This record gives sequence, structure tokens and C-alpha cells, in this order.
Amino acid sequence: MKTREELVIPLIKNKSVLDLSNSWGDFKDLINKFAKSYEGVDIEKGTTYTADLNEPLNLKKTYEVIVAGELIEHIENTGIFLENVKKHLNSKGLFFLSTPNSTSFRFGFYAFFGKEPEYSEHIKYFSKDSLKLILSRYFKVKKIGFCNLTTNIANQGLIWKIKFRIENGIGNIIPRYSPNLYVICELKK
Repeated sequence: MKTREELVIPLIKNKSVLDLSNSWGDFKDLINKFAKSYEGVDIEKGTTYTADLNEPLNLKKTYEVIVAGELIEHIENTGIFLENVKKHLNSKGLFFLSTPNSTSFRFGFYAFFGKEPEYSEHIKYFSKDSLKLILSRYFKVKKIGFCNLTTNIANQGLIWKIKFRIENGIGNIIPRYSPNLYVICELKK
């Protein structure tokens, strides 16, 4: 099973890219390496654009690809966020989104013990079906599927590396239990 990074590279090669999850260091560097042009949006300063994606955004331009990696689960107003994407995606552009999978092995493991995964900044979670449902209100969903966590685990601790290998391994056997979802969308014609 491919990682989020392996899925996004073919989409962004030599394209103008707006990265809405600009604060992710390794992912940001990867996009910047392959894109023709790169701009980022984040709520924190130090990006191309500083903005709250829960509010309307007006960058006065459009992009060939918009990327939102592990972001939608942090967004309070999903509707405004997706309207922002629509507004800034050019007519033949693609929107790539990835997010934790609420049917993953990790979520099931925590649920078995009556708990939720401990992500204090995540305010919502999506299954493949719920993500497709909400995105299809705004876009034509070209592809939706499961993907593994990033391949860059060199700087992580031993426990994280063990969890990473178990979770990705289970996802490779039973895709529905994969750690992440990804979606590729385009504007409705």
C-alpha cells in the first residue's frame, strides 16, 4: 500500500501547488521539491499566507493542485474550508486530501478499551464513506482509498516505530484498517 507521499508526488510534479497543511516539515519539503511553484497557508506566521482556514480566504489566484495533508480533522468549519479550496482550484485542478481513518486498527484498538485515540487537536474523524459524502457535496471525487503513514520514521522513538510497523502492516493486509484515507477530487463540471 502506498504512503501519502507516494500518492501525492505524481499529482504535483511541475504544477502550481497550494499547500494548506504548510506546517508539516517533511511533507512541505517534498511538495516544494517536485512542484513547479509552491505556496503555503497556515494559521502560524512564517508561511506564504497566514490565515485561519475556518474563515473565507481570498488569495486572488488559483492553483493546479491544492494539498491538505492531515488537516481537515482540525478544521471547525468544514464547509468554509471546502469552499476555500473550490475558490482557489483552477478549472482543471486537483485537490488531494489525506486524514486519519476512523476505521483504522488504531481506532478499533482504542474503542475496544472504551477510549478514543489521544489527539487533542483533532475535533472530528472520518471514515471512507463519511469523507466521500461530504466531499461529493463540493467536488467530483475521482479516487478515494486507504494509505499508510509516512515512510520517514528515522527521527521517531522506538514505541512509535513499533506502532507504525504494526499499523501499516495490518493496513497492508486489510486496507480498511489502514491508518489514513486519501481522496483526489476535481471541480464539478
